[in-house]
Amino acid sequence: MLSKLLNIGKKQEGFTFIEVIVALAITGLIVGGIALAYIQLVTGHFQSSGEMTALRQVQNTGYHISRDTKMAENIDINDDPETTDITEVFTIFWTEVSKWKSEPLGDVDEVISEILRHKIVYTLDDGIIHRIEYYTDKIREDDDDYVYPAGNRIETRVAQYITEFNFSMATNILTVTATTGGFGSQTETRSYEVEPRPDTIYWQ
Repeated sequence: MLSKLLNIGKKQEGFTFIEVIVALAITGLIVGGIALAYIQLVTGHFQSSGEMTALRQVQNTGYHISRDTKMAENIDINDDPETTDITEVFTIFWTEVSKWKSEPLGDVDEVISEILRHKIVYTLDDGIIHRIEYYTDKIREDDDDYVYPAGNRIETRVAQYITEFNFSMATNILTVTATTGGFGSQTETRSYEVEPRPDTIYWQ
């Protein structure tokens, strides 16, 4: 009985070297295919996410600029040298009539208006666009001596990843480019035709 068992053990053979190599090769192909598919899936996800993020930032900028420009009395695209801490890329001014009232003028009443003067400043620093709105207290329409009180200020973060901001006063075309960083970086550029008021004055 013992000799029969020993003979059975001798007849059993293991894997040959060729079979091991073939098995490893097949396993490597399977694992490599799975890894490649996963990498493509992740890359596609990041690229799609990057495109959507960049496009959203560009659209936010175009929306705010287009909306504000419709009310502009004056447009200035120059950076104010006195404000070294920020970089202005687009500034507009407009006036809001708050109410009408009558004031006595001799034997008759003079109808005057009280207004608010607004100054909207768009800044671009480190790829981030901020919209800063300054406004006066109520003043007479004919009052040229006015100030923007420190408390009359509203700041909004409009967009990030902005790498290009250009406004053409000749064509009223705004071009904005956003580039996301990191893995799957994407760039989106859009041009918008804005519509200032017919009497808008551009400051050179």
